[in-house]
Amino acid sequence: MIVKEAVMRSTQRESIANLDEYLSHGKSRKIAETDRVAYSFTANTVADNPHDARIELDATARCNRRAKSSKFLHLIISNKAGEHLSCEQWQKTAQEMAAALNMQQHQFIAYVHKDTDHEHMHLVICKVHPETYKLNVMSFGWSKLSDTAARLEHEFALSPDNHLTVNTKAERQSQAIERVSGQQSFFSYIAEFKDQLFKASTWAEFHEICAEHSVAIKKSGRGMVFTTIKDDREVCIKASAVDRSLSFTKLEKKYGEYTPYAANLSTVVPVSVYEGKPAGFSLDSEDKKFKQIYAAYKTEQINNQRSKTFLTAAAHEKFRKNKAELNKLKRQAYRALKIAYGKRQNIYTAEKQRFDELFDKKEKSNREDLKQDLSNISSLYPTATYLDWLKNNRDPLFEKQSKEILQSRRGAKSLSEDNRIEGIYLNVEITHTLRFFNLAKRTGSGQDIFTSAIARGDLIRDDGRRLIVSKHPSMLTVTDALLLARKRFAPDQPLIINGNADFQRQAAIMAAQMGLKIQCASNKYQDLYLRLQGQHHEYKHNRNNPFIFTGARSGSRGAFSYRAESVGSFFAIPKLTELSGLESLGGSPITGIDQTVPQSRQQTAGSSVHLPQMPSSDVAGVQQRNKMLLQPDSGHSMDIERLSENDNGLRREIPLNRKNGRSLSTAGSAGSVDPDLKSFIDKRNILHRNGTTDVCEHQIFTNENGKFEFMGMRNINRKTYALLKQKDIIYVKELSAYAIKRLKASSLHTYVKVLKNGTLEVNGRHNRRK
Repeated sequence: MIVKEAVMRSTQRESIANLDEYLSHGKSRKIAETDRVAYSFTANTVADNPHDARIELDATARCNRRAKSSKFLHLIISNKAGEHLSCEQWQKTAQEMAAALNMQQHQFIAYVHKDTDHEHMHLVICKVHPETYKLNVMSFGWSKLSDTAARLEHEFALSPDNHLTVNTKAERQSQAIERVSGQQSFFSYIAEFKDQLFKASTWAEFHEICAEHSVAIKKSGRGMVFTTIKDDREVCIKASAVDRSLSFTKLEKKYGEYTPYAANLSTVVPVSVYEGKPAGFSLDSEDKKFKQIYAAYKTEQINNQRSKTFLTAAAHEKFRKNKAELNKLKRQAYRALKIAYGKRQNIYTAEKQRFDELFDKKEKSNREDLKQDLSNISSLYPTATYLDWLKNNRDPLFEKQSKEILQSRRGAKSLSEDNRIEGIYLNVEITHTLRFFNLAKRTGSGQDIFTSAIARGDLIRDDGRRLIVSKHPSMLTVTDALLLARKRFAPDQPLIINGNADFQRQAAIMAAQMGLKIQCASNKYQDLYLRLQGQHHEYKHNRNNPFIFTGARSGSRGAFSYRAESVGSFFAIPKLTELSGLESLGGSPITGIDQTVPQSRQQTAGSSVHLPQMPSSDVAGVQQRNKMLLQPDSGHSMDIERLSENDNGLRREIPLNRKNGRSLSTAGSAGSVDPDLKSFIDKRNILHRNGTTDVCEHQIFTNENGKFEFMGMRNINRKTYALLKQKDIIYVKELSAYAIKRLKASSLHTYVKVLKNGTLEVNGRHNRRK
């Protein structure tokens, strides 16, 4: 159990509300709280949930107006990979940590996150006492927290961790910078030649050593700072933070009165320059591949900075030009106003007030335009750290190498090993889309994390050595994990299946169907796999279409065949009653949960389904569980008979339009369209037909899919609709509350994607509701 402090960037800008939003919904504010948070709780507050309790913490902090330092303490308490604690154990941990700092009476909120390999808790404590309003200074806090963590490890039977901390705050911050950015900190750069500085005997020698490393030391306030230029920006650090013996008082005592940098030292040739080179990677920094990737990163950042500087200057110039023109118009307007109404004071005052409001509105609009332009420039040309660039890099030329570099980071191999698929890892080519899962993100340790909007809560992690699957995965998850394993691992070697019994059983069933070679850790499920593999042989027709279901049909046209769409399709799974050995397993092959079917609902033995030859677009209606209702002209059309009374109400009656045999409830039909929505679409189409250039043809969204340009949202009859443009046609699609929240965070004219099942994908993430 490791305890760390997350330092807020600015004491003046610290916001408990923003921190609470981040802890519950992530940095992008688009992650569902149920997918990120395992437990949340509070202490010493009236509210029993953190979202309401944060108001109390903020109010208590504001009661202390004298403190200049941060009024909140943000601790991160992390377990080792694979170790989990219950909610009660986490609550006790939070109470013990607060008590160790003498803050047992202080208010705090806590979130336990489950979205990483290391289960961890974010503990946010208000350092202001709720009654005395005094600020706790946390004397000798880190040694007390380390002792408490060691004691809790023994009590909860956790693996012992290293609790030794570095000596200074600057070292801790330096390590945090290198861990988050993947680049060397300025502190570490100076520490490389720190021993040479101690050998200097005069201020001139001290300045010369600094100049050899492109660093300058100068007086600032009552102390000394080291400074250098990196990417056209000045970087500095306190000299006493590097080492206490480099403080201003001790340097003057050693070298005498401070002497500034001499002009003759400008001829010193630097032997090294601080550029923030990669740090924390096990690869050799002189490796050609490693240097090529870093050079590409530096080139992109330099180009982005140049473009950003040029466009920023252009935006400010545009702002100044508009402001000058506005001031000129203002002077002309006031001069004309004085000439016209100078002797009529009442009219002059009223008209001047109206002009003032008008010009104030235009000035505000000009400032808003500048703010929007700067925001667009920052989003188009972001300044990214090396680690973020590696994680988000999707350039085909560097994507493979970027993942290999991330996987070489120190500590990248400490991953959970609940359910995993192993083998000879050959292919690291990125797969962005499987059958049910999509690549959600890449972590700083090189993991590719695949998630699905269908199998919510399940994850597939690819860490470059193996595939790690959720603890209790669905059959959808197991299917895509095996499909991904077939692309990643050597095809001539069996896949090693390790994990709990549920995972091994599902993997054995699906691997037998997909024709994959596997080796289960349990002999019981390996025997099941071999038995299923032999029984599936009679269903196979070829390697690409493994199963053909054949049923007898009445008449003289022969039998019909139904082929599975592709390998891994669930429709291709034979009846489990026909596979010996599965009756005793229980549970559903799709969900892995025991879902026993009642006797009255099971299909009778020997029953068959008869179908004629017909177009694939025809529809068959269900009369009973094991029969199909056919029309006299069934070769060309089919209808639906009303469900029988003994169907236990499991299927609803479908209202039909008897004239054309189609349902009136079909999406987009006239019978289901809101009159207000229809009126809106008709008005827009009239404008389009009359030649209005900026109005496209409007249609109701039915079953279209692909990429759409987001054109905004409309509120019609208490419902919210999205305007999605595709091929000069704007489709009007009704939105759920979750989709509205996602789209509000998107800009106009950005592209969204609608999948074949109607799922809306915004900014690479699926909307889990249609």
